[in-house]
Amino acid sequence: MWLYHRNMVGLMPSWTHMFQTGLADKYDWFINVEFDHFLSPARSRATIAAYVEGLKQGDAKDAEGPIMIMWGNAYIFNKKLVLAMRDNWEVLGKVADRNGSKDEAKGVGCPLFQKGHQEWPGACSQDIVYPTLANDILPHIQVKVAAPGDPGCGNQPYPLGCWEMQQNPFNGTIPSGSESHEGELQAIRELAAMGGKSREQALEYCEKQGGVLSKNCMKFWDGRSVPIIHHLHQASEHALARYSHCCSSGGFFASSGSGGGGCASSRSLFCFAWTRQHAKCDGYLFFTDKENGKPDEPDFMKVEVPRQNVPRDHPQWLYHRNMAGLMPAWSHIFESGLADKHDWFINTEFDHFLSPNRTRANIAAWLQILRRGSAQEQAYVDNPLMLMWGNAYAFNKKLVQAMREQWSTLGRVASRDGESGEEEAKAVGCPLFMKGRSEWPGSCSQDVIYPTLAWNILRPTVKVANPGAPGCGAMIKSQKQEEFPLGCWEMQQNPLGGEDHNAELQAIKELAAMAGMASWAAAQEHCNASGLKEPQCRTLYNGRNVPVIHHLHLASEHALARSILDNDPDPVQSDGPVLDAATTAAPERAIEEYHPKRVLFTGGAGFIGSNVLIYMVQKYPEVFFVCFDNLSEGSNRANFEPIAYAKNFVFVEGDVSSEVAVRGAMETHGVDTVMHLAAQTHVDRSFAKPVEFSQANVMGTAVLLKVSRDVGIRRFLHVSTDEVYGENVGGRVFQENDPFLPGNPYSASK
Repeated sequence: MWLYHRNMVGLMPSWTHMFQTGLADKYDWFINVEFDHFLSPARSRATIAAYVEGLKQGDAKDAEGPIMIMWGNAYIFNKKLVLAMRDNWEVLGKVADRNGSKDEAKGVGCPLFQKGHQEWPGACSQDIVYPTLANDILPHIQVKVAAPGDPGCGNQPYPLGCWEMQQNPFNGTIPSGSESHEGELQAIRELAAMGGKSREQALEYCEKQGGVLSKNCMKFWDGRSVPIIHHLHQASEHALARYSHCCSSGGFFASSGSGGGGCASSRSLFCFAWTRQHAKCDGYLFFTDKENGKPDEPDFMKVEVPRQNVPRDHPQWLYHRNMAGLMPAWSHIFESGLADKHDWFINTEFDHFLSPNRTRANIAAWLQILRRGSAQEQAYVDNPLMLMWGNAYAFNKKLVQAMREQWSTLGRVASRDGESGEEEAKAVGCPLFMKGRSEWPGSCSQDVIYPTLAWNILRPTVKVANPGAPGCGAMIKSQKQEEFPLGCWEMQQNPLGGEDHNAELQAIKELAAMAGMASWAAAQEHCNASGLKEPQCRTLYNGRNVPVIHHLHLASEHALARSILDNDPDPVQSDGPVLDAATTAAPERAIEEYHPKRVLFTGGAGFIGSNVLIYMVQKYPEVFFVCFDNLSEGSNRANFEPIAYAKNFVFVEGDVSSEVAVRGAMETHGVDTVMHLAAQTHVDRSFAKPVEFSQANVMGTAVLLKVSRDVGIRRFLHVSTDEVYGENVGGRVFQENDPFLPGNPYSASK
C-alpha cells in the first residue's frame, strides 16, 4: 500500500519538473491518476468540457479561474491553477526532511503544507493532499479554486467521472473474492457493451442477459462513458480496458483514443469517390471523367468513361451509373498495390459528407459488437467483410484482396462491341457480372452492385459477411440483439425540412451540437431550449456521431459539415527533409518544386490579408487555407465573405500571441505552410501603444516560428512592410537588401 498512501513523495518532484521545464505553459489541462487507474484521454476531454459547461451554468466566474476537478482520487487541474501553483511553488514545493523535526522525519518527502492536516505525518496520498491544497492552502494565499466533483465517483449534475471496481456488482458472484480478476474482466466487458446504448436499450439488453446485470443495469449504464476506471490490478485488466473502451462506441462516440490492439486510430483507411473531399483519410483517390489533375497529383485519377446512351450531363447520371467510373478505379487500386497498404477501403458518393475519424471509430464499434455476437458473427471479424452504411460501403482488406484475386473475371465491363449486342451496348461501362440481374442494362449504381457482389457473385467461393442495411434509418442488431451504431444519416429524412438548403444547414448545426452530448437527457434539455419537438430531437440525437451524411447538394453544405463535424486532423505524412544535399546548391529549383497542401494564413480578415487570401483561395483550389485572425481593430469577417463557403477554406479565430491557439490550429488542420500577414498596424497608433505593437508583431511572430519548428512546418512566409526602410526620399523604389532605418514603433516591430 506504500504507493497508495505516500504517492505524493514521488509527485512533489514531478510537479517541480513540470514547473522547471516549462510544461506548465504548454497544455490546457493536467491530469494526475494513480497506478491502478484506466484512463481514456478522449473521454477525459469530453467530460472536462461537460464540467466546465456545468460551472458556467452556476457562477460563470468559477469557469474562468483556477479549477481542480475531482474524479474519485484522480485529479484534473486547469492551466490557471497549475500556473498559480508554480507562482507559489517556492513555498508549496517544500517537503519534509529527515533533518527536520521528529514529525518531519516521519513524513519525509511529504509536502510541508500538509503539516497539521489530515494524515500527517504518517501518509501523504494525493486524494488527501490535493483537496487540502485546493480547499485550504491556496485560498489562504488568495487563490480561489473551483473544485467540482467529489472523492467518490458520482456528483450530480456533472457526468460521472470515474467507476470503481470496489463497487463492481460482479464481485463475490465470481469466485476469488472482492475485486476478483474474473469479476473485473466481466465488468469491463459490460461497461463496453453499454457504449452508445440509450437507457431503454440498456434495460432491454440487461433483461436479456439476466442475473447480476439485470439487477445492476443502471450502474453499468451510468458508467458507459467514464474517462477513468479505478482499481485495475493486473496487466490483462488494463489491456482489456484499453481495447474494449478504445474500440467501443462508448457514449462519447469519438472516444477511440490512441493505442494498439485494433483500435480505431490504428486502422488505416483508404477513401475513394467522385470527389476531392477525402484528404483526411490515410490514403485517398478522387476520380473524374471531366477534368485532368496536375502532373504532381498522384491521388488524382482520370477515368475513361465510354460514351453513354444516357447523356453524361443528366442530373441523375452520376447516381445511377457511377460504377462505370468505379470499375476502372478498382482496377487502379489492384494494379497499383494499394490493396495491400490499407486496412479498410470506403467508397462514398458525390453528395456524401464523410468524417474519416468517425469512420474509424464506427468500424471499431461494429467489429467490437461482432466479437461479442454469435459464433458465426465472431468468425466474420477475421474474414472478408463489407459494412453497408446506406449506399456508402466499407470493405476490409481481406475482401478487397479476394476481389483482386478474381478481378480478371469481376473486372470485365460491357462494351458497345460486346457479344450481347444492343443490350450490352446499352450497359456500356457496367460490370458484366450484373448481366441478367437488377438494373441491367439501363443502370449500374454502387448501392445495387456491391450487395450483389457480396451476396451472390463472390459467395460461392468467398464467404462475405455484410452487416448493415441499404437505408440509414434502421438501427441494425446483431444476432444477440445488440444494436450496431448508425452508419449514416439521410437528409431526405431531415426533420427540420428535408433537403431544403437552409434546412440542411440547420440540421448540420444541430448534429454538431448533439455530438458532444453524453446522454439523451442532455439532448432533450438542448432541444427544449431550441424549440425542437421530441421526434425531431431523437432523429438528430441518433445521428450525432454518424461517419457519413447523405444528400448534401451544395458546396456550402459540405463546407459547413467539414468545418464543424470533421475536426479530426489530417494523417501525418512524411515528405522527407525540406532540402537535401542536391537542392541546397540550387535553391531556385527547390522553391519551384515545393507544393503547399495546407496553409495557415494569419491576418486574413484584414484589408490587405483578405484580398490576398481571396485571390489565393480562388486561384489554388487544390490547396486548403486556414484563415487565422483575432478579429481585432481593422479586421472583419465580411472581408473574406466571397470565399466563406469555399471547399478549400476555413476560418479559425485566434491570436498569434497565444501558443496554445496557434498550435491547436496548426495541428488540428495538418498545416504544412505558414503565410504570416497578421500585425498591429498604423504608424500613429504605434506611438500610443508601443508595447501592444511589440507584443503582437514581435512576440506573435516568435510564437509562430517556435510552433512552426515544433510541428514541422516546411515553409514560412513572413510579410513585412516597406516602413522598415524609413522615409522614401526622391521616390526611389526600395530593394530588399537596403539597410533598415525604422522611424516609429510600428516599423521597428516589423
